[in-house]
Amino acid sequence: MPKLYKTLRANGRSLTTKYTPVFYPLPKNGRPGDWITVPGNGCYAAKLGGFLFAVGAGEILVQLNCKEPLSISETPEGVICFRRVRVLRIIPWVKISAAQAEWRYRAACDVRGLSDADRRELVLGIPAAQGKWRCLAACEVPGLSDADRRQLVLGISAAQAEWRCLAARYVRGLSDADRRQLVLKIPPAQGRWRYRAACDVRGLSDADRR
Repeated sequence: MPKLYKTLRANGRSLTTKYTPVFYPLPKNGRPGDWITVPGNGCYAAKLGGFLFAVGAGEILVQLNCKEPLSISETPEGVICFRRVRVLRIIPWVKISAAQAEWRYRAACDVRGLSDADRRELVLGIPAAQGKWRCLAACEVPGLSDADRRQLVLGISAAQAEWRCLAARYVRGLSDADRRQLVLKIPPAQGRWRYRAACDVRGLSDADRR
């Protein structure tokens, strides 16, 4: 069985607005919560990389122990439904695996109650090879400084040509030198994005564009 996760309200309430909310007993004194039977379509639980935020972002992230999988049509990608579940543990948002780049980005954007320091830790932990989520974080996550945004986009790997180009064009707080560094490191083989950068990125000299 893969590891399974769900995001809940701080009191263990599910986020659903379509069905009657379910309250999941939370762990106490180091022990997992009690087993419960979830009615209807059961509990929607996300595998690693699954669509954890299909119905929004609660205040807490939990790892689940699940039994009795259900065959439900049209579940979000990477999500499985179960009849019997219990909460094994509450996971601090900043402890999300670095490999779960989208989860880190979406948590930093949408989870209520996070500090700016938590949001910064979440997004700066996104790997360099995940240029999309580093670029989107620099554009959209609240509470970041210009220095944070600069660190995010300059840390995008050179192979992520599209996202280096888009970061140079759209991320606020960058200097002309930052934009130049972003686009001039796009590999020659990525001619499309070098061309787009030469046309669209402001602050480049004629020599840079050549």
